[in-house]
Amino acid sequence: MNVHVKIRCLAKVVQPLLLVTFFVVLLSGCAGKTAGPAGPVFFPPPPDEPHVQFLMGINDSTDIEGKSSKFSMVLTGSEQSGLIKKIGKPYGMAARNGKLYICSVSGSQVIVIDFAKKTYDFLKGNVRGPGQLRSPIGVALDKEGNLYVADTARNDIVVYDAEGNYLKSMGKTSSTEEKKSTTVGVAVYGDLVYVLDGRGSEIRVLDRTSGEQLRTVGSLRTEADPQNAVAFPTSMTVDPQGFIYVSSLAKSNVMKFDSDGHLIFQFGGATDTPGGFSRPKGIAVDDDGWIYVADAGFSNVQIFMNDRKGMLGVFGTPGLPAGSLNLPTGIAVSKDNLPYFQKLAAPGFILEKIVFVSNQSASLINSTISIYGIGAMQGSKKGGSEKK
Repeated sequence: MNVHVKIRCLAKVVQPLLLVTFFVVLLSGCAGKTAGPAGPVFFPPPPDEPHVQFLMGINDSTDIEGKSSKFSMVLTGSEQSGLIKKIGKPYGMAARNGKLYICSVSGSQVIVIDFAKKTYDFLKGNVRGPGQLRSPIGVALDKEGNLYVADTARNDIVVYDAEGNYLKSMGKTSSTEEKKSTTVGVAVYGDLVYVLDGRGSEIRVLDRTSGEQLRTVGSLRTEADPQNAVAFPTSMTVDPQGFIYVSSLAKSNVMKFDSDGHLIFQFGGATDTPGGFSRPKGIAVDDDGWIYVADAGFSNVQIFMNDRKGMLGVFGTPGLPAGSLNLPTGIAVSKDNLPYFQKLAAPGFILEKIVFVSNQSASLINSTISIYGIGAMQGSKKGGSEKK
């Protein structure tokens, strides 16, 4: 058996989400700078075996670069050495090729972190002029490594090359349409760019090269059945097969569409029982088809099977000494840099995936970006990975 089977045991111990408080398992291991206790924090509690470990938190550049200074700044774009570069109100994120891209709404910046190289940089092309960001809220990358940033204040998609240089913008609506449109997310698949319109409650599909709008998905104006339309969407992603996933604030659910706009399924709803949501925000789908939903109301992340029929687990529950979430919004999943993060894992806990979650408020948890590892204890008889 592998970790797919093993992690399903999480669902058996999950109580109503508002009442859940996971215990802390303390082992002799390493923890990140903002991890809190000397030992690691695991989900779920004993006697069940651990499947998710809180690894570390990120608040500023010193958590990555290891430098310290009496000076501090909030995302001005300055590259002066010795300055501590902070994260201001993070939202959407993307992880690709060993790097983590973080949208800082209040800082008007995109932060680029390379864990292996231990670098923490600002997006190079975000300077005065057509490439300057105002309120970046979502980010995605194409197959060439170009960066697409959804800016809700500019109400368009700003495109940069793999080195961070400004290329162009796309998805800007007309002055008449702009009053009914708010850009809140972006996703890229093949030659298509998907733009999530929060106010217009639809997904606009653009040609990646020309920027021309080809069609819309999930629009109330075109859907014959209103139940199949998105309503006040908050986040969006595209899986490796090209299916589109949208979190809906008005419906408190998640919807899955094919590339032509046909609704495949929707799940969730406004409930405090497992599988339901309060304020679903960030959403991600990994290579194994697992669906991750960050809920700002419950301050946790729930994991589902791709057919949405099975809930795989929940983590980040409030009230822990470390590892809790506070108003989570963005989420990204990666299998890159596993050796780097394995050093932060408890002895014998073998990592298979890394999950990054952004917190709108870090005042209670001391972690603007929370990082978790999904895996299993080595040699487990109940299933999971086992290194030999």
